[in-house]
Amino acid sequence: MPSRSSLLLRMLGSLLIAGLAICAADAGHMPRAGANARAAAACPSLAPPSDVTATAPYVQLTFVNECGETVPLLVDIAATAQDQERGLMEVGNLPADEGELFAFQNLAGGNEVVVGFWMEDTPIPLSIAFIGRNGTVNEIQDMQAETTNIHLPRAPYLYAIETNLGWFARHQIVTGSTVDLGPALAQMAIDSIR
Repeated sequence: MPSRSSLLLRMLGSLLIAGLAICAADAGHMPRAGANARAAAACPSLAPPSDVTATAPYVQLTFVNECGETVPLLVDIAATAQDQERGLMEVGNLPADEGELFAFQNLAGGNEVVVGFWMEDTPIPLSIAFIGRNGTVNEIQDMQAETTNIHLPRAPYLYAIETNLGWFARHQIVTGSTVDLGPALAQMAIDSIR
């Protein structure tokens, strides 16, 4: 009759062999170590977003960055010509995860536009994302404070979002990233019937 210790060793051996068999069977589904290292370098973990809670007049938009992560941004909506002309002029401090959404569908009959932006009377540097009808970021540009250079995108767009200089880059939001504009569109619909 085998001793308890030899039975225990046989059981552990069987479990080890079964575990190795499962790992070997699944090896084809596991990424190579080099691929993981490259992905980690291209998409480092983001610091946890600040606690972004939308309170009037802000609406929370959610971007999906190049790493597939969601990134929230609170925006005020500039939907009228007057709001768009004012933009972030004379704003001396913009909180880290806030910005302004310029929505042109009401002003252009639903058509995409090519409208330039400038920074006259804007004391803080900003980045701007030009966004197509489908919520895809077409282009991002950086804009320096108190300048009159006209920032024109290469392609027509329906929405533009201004936020602090470098915000898009820090959050790995690039051309081709997407943003869910649903909350802003819903708020604009509510505002239009008031």
